[in-house]
Amino acid sequence: MIITSLLAKIHEKYEGSTDYPTEGDDYDVRLALVNQRIEDWQDENVNWRELYANSQDATTGDITTVSGTLAYDCPDNFLRISSFIKINDIEFEYMDQDKVLEDQTHPSGKRYFYITGGYGSYVINLSHDPEGAYPIYYMYYKEATLMTTGADIPEMSRPKYIINGVLADLYEQDNRNDMVELYTNKADEAMEQMIIQNEMSPQGQSFGVEGFGFGK
Repeated sequence: MIITSLLAKIHEKYEGSTDYPTEGDDYDVRLALVNQRIEDWQDENVNWRELYANSQDATTGDITTVSGTLAYDCPDNFLRISSFIKINDIEFEYMDQDKVLEDQTHPSGKRYFYITGGYGSYVINLSHDPEGAYPIYYMYYKEATLMTTGADIPEMSRPKYIINGVLADLYEQDNRNDMVELYTNKADEAMEQMIIQNEMSPQGQSFGVEGFGFGK
């Protein structure tokens, strides 16, 4: 559901009108509340399937290697790694930073990587030079995309969570506790449905969204 449609549904339920605002204070406040709900969804204690991404689909960061370089910027929306790294059919496995110095002092010969930096500026560090310019392949867990234009689409599977959550927020500003409780319960139900759906495996298949299993 694109944001224009989502905001229209919020307006219909809250104002009882189809005279939808497309700019101005009401529009800006509601869009900000939408993004707050998206951030709340992201911060839920769940590994959402929708937030796993492939390095080759990223539009920021370093997606090709350069000979002689061991450090590569992660995509701007990178939160944590969720797989090994593959470069020219060579796999690099994750190593905890507290073990890196030990390996550098007493080299094991293993090909590994470790992560440095912080939010918005994470860097992948390789133990060995790939000796050529090759694409870097890895899976990572990303930050949820916030909405900026009417054509944007939230990544979550049930946008009703946003609609009901924003309605609860709007009624809270009006001190309408009865409506706050009603729409908070509806938002909580939508969240529970998403959690259940997220934990279900595709029919006939096992499912493990954590990939290589580190970086939690």
